[in-house]
Amino acid sequence: IDRFIYPFGKDLLSPIIAQLVAMLIPAYLCMLIICPEKKLSAQFKGVGIAKIGYEYVFFLIFTSLFLVSTALLLNIIFGGVYASSEGFTLLGAFTAGENEYTVNILYLITVYALIPAVVEELVFRGIVYSELCKISEGLACCVSSLLSALFAFTLGGLPAALFCALAYCFVRSTTGSLLSCMI
Repeated sequence: IDRFIYPFGKDLLSPIIAQLVAMLIPAYLCMLIICPEKKLSAQFKGVGIAKIGYEYVFFLIFTSLFLVSTALLLNIIFGGVYASSEGFTLLGAFTAGENEYTVNILYLITVYALIPAVVEELVFRGIVYSELCKISEGLACCVSSLLSALFAFTLGGLPAALFCALAYCFVRSTTGSLLSCMI
């Protein structure tokens, strides 16, 4: 995708297009196949997009802090973080050098935080988890978590990705809302 997109919009468009092509379009087609008679709004409710109850605010804050600290620890233990002294790699990769351009921090947040949160959670904890829950919640948790962790594409980061994916399933199951996983 990078090689194809680069002449048109530099390599900055490729993460957006990759999420759309690899995740969102197949997810939409899957939703059409699973329940073709339902309207799109009903399909979204079927995958768990619902309001989050105010009683879960503390739970989500605690879970988020726990996930960040534990995932960082797992990454360090299993080699997912190679050198913490090098700083934030995404920001370092997009800083301007001579004859280059600077990427807006809002762009980085959108492309590497917001879009993946929405798209990946919609696919893994939305469609896959919701459909497999009809068979067994344990199966749904295991399969959706494993697929989500494998989507991380790094062996060193796999334990942390699997841990986070299992935690997202727990959050999804506890709150009943896919939005809580996206947050």
